[in-house]
Amino acid sequence: MEHMEKMTGVFDGENLILRDGKMIPLSTIQRCRIEMLPYLEFPITVQDDVKGTIESEGRIIYPVTADNKHENNDLVYGSVRQTRIGHFFNKETKAVIRKPDLKNPHQVTTLGYRKITLEMKNGEEIKVEFDGNGVELPEEATVIINRDEKIPLKPLFDRPSHFINIIKKSGIEVYYFNTP
Repeated sequence: MEHMEKMTGVFDGENLILRDGKMIPLSTIQRCRIEMLPYLEFPITVQDDVKGTIESEGRIIYPVTADNKHENNDLVYGSVRQTRIGHFFNKETKAVIRKPDLKNPHQVTTLGYRKITLEMKNGEEIKVEFDGNGVELPEEATVIINRDEKIPLKPLFDRPSHFINIIKKSGIEVYYFNTP
C-alpha cells in the first residue's frame, strides 16, 4: 500500500470519514462496489434589476425519481431536455424557489453520479453518495423551497470519487455494478 495524503473530512491516513463523521478503517473494507445513478441538474434563474431574468451558473441537483431507462452515454456525457419546472433565486428571502413555469421552458440535464457501497469484511455494507444538492450556488442562497418543504442548500461534494481513489491506491478491489 502506497503512502496516501490525508484529506480533511475525507481521509485521516488510515480511515475513510463518512459525511456524519463516522470513521471506517481501510483494513475493514473487503471491496468497493460502484454504481452510476441518474441525477437531474436544473439551472437557477436569477431576477436582476438591470438585466432582467437571467440564468445563473448555479444548478440544483435531484435524484431521478421516474423509472426511465438511461443510456450509459447519457450518464457520462449528459442529455438535455426541456422541462416546465423552474428554480428561481429570490435575493430578499435568500431562497431558491422550485415551481412550475408554464410560460418559459427550462433545460434540465440528466447526468450520472457515482454511488459506492463499501463491502466490509464482517458482511456489513455501507452506502456512500455525494454530499450536497447544488453546484455554483449564488452566495446568498441558503434554502430550496419546494411547495411547503424547505431544504437547506449545500454545495456538492463528490465523496464517492475521493473514496474510490483512496481505496484503489490501498490495493482494495473496486468494481462496477449494475450500470445501465
